[in-house]
Amino acid sequence: MDNYTGKRLDGRYEIQEVIGVGGMAVVYKAYDNIDDRTVAVKILKEEYLANEEFRRRFKNESKAIAVLSHPNIVKVFNVSYGDRLQYIVMEYVEGITLKEYIEQQGKLGIKETVHFTMQILRALQHAHDKGIVHRDIKPQNIMLLSNGNIKVTDFGIARFSYSDTKTMTDSAIGSVHYISPEQARGDTTDDRADIYSVGVVLYEMLTGQLPFQSDNSVSVALMQLQSDPKRPRELNSSIPVGLEQIVMHAMQKNAKDRYLTAAEMLLDIEEFKRNPTIRFQRDYFVDNDPTKFVPKKPNVNTIPTQQTSYQNTNQPDYSDFEEEEERSGKVDLLQLVLVSDCLFLRCLFLYFFISSPMYSSLICLLYLISSVKIMKQKLQAVITKKILYLS
Repeated sequence: MDNYTGKRLDGRYEIQEVIGVGGMAVVYKAYDNIDDRTVAVKILKEEYLANEEFRRRFKNESKAIAVLSHPNIVKVFNVSYGDRLQYIVMEYVEGITLKEYIEQQGKLGIKETVHFTMQILRALQHAHDKGIVHRDIKPQNIMLLSNGNIKVTDFGIARFSYSDTKTMTDSAIGSVHYISPEQARGDTTDDRADIYSVGVVLYEMLTGQLPFQSDNSVSVALMQLQSDPKRPRELNSSIPVGLEQIVMHAMQKNAKDRYLTAAEMLLDIEEFKRNPTIRFQRDYFVDNDPTKFVPKKPNVNTIPTQQTSYQNTNQPDYSDFEEEEERSGKVDLLQLVLVSDCLFLRCLFLYFFISSPMYSSLICLLYLISSVKIMKQKLQAVITKKILYLS
């Protein structure tokens, strides 16, 4: 490992001590003798200077942080892209990582967990609004200050969301215990990959355990793709149901089933903070083959004794009823025509026999009376049917 301790970079940054070592860089505590302040200097390891991929990633980090300005994200003061030395000068944060704090405490309290999660989400929402996806959210990349505030660090594999460029190195990148299923598959990622990682960090804070653990990284990656984690309340029964729902919603395998934005997840966290007993009106378990519900036919002889609070928001379909009513109207009209025709014929019959002998006229008169009675019965039937349809 390169050791720059005791050296001065560009005649300005006096390197004091190593404060962190990563996969591609070493972080030093340094003194800026121009601005008179303590800073953190992240220097790309010498063995990676000739590697174009690592140089690109290192430059990505400086570009990403440079456009961000948020109290929960480390600030960038300066960058250098020399051929023999590349470094980023950042805000010096005095504290410990969230990972170290979780290991010290075993698991965190509900109030503390919510406080940290809200800050992480605010930081990510700011980054996402600027078009930047972190892609490596984990407790090791979250600094905890003595006042309880947190700072999100290490945007080394961050990607601008509008960029479609992707390499195989990118696809498998990120800490395997915290990466989203789409990252494990090597798919293109967006803001929702960070949401998944926040869900895993939240899970770990509440339970003191990771959702997926194995002896090797490949097995963990497969679990991220194929296995469902234990619900947090199975490991810690004191976790409120509403908070467990938030965790499970953030950790859905399919990105479209998660929170769409950090702001959306933050709204639920804030709602839980106001009312810790809340149960959200949705189930965060997604069943792709749900059990079919067969409604029971109502018993016409049973009269309900109380009203249900369920309110059906679907508008009933009256098309069949209107069609039937239209047909009924046509039938009624047809019956009226038939009755009228019948009366006309019988009157005509009477006319032909009007000049007949006396007994013939009597028969015709009786016939006419019977026709009028039949007409009256049919009219009553038609009117009764119409009233039933209208009621």
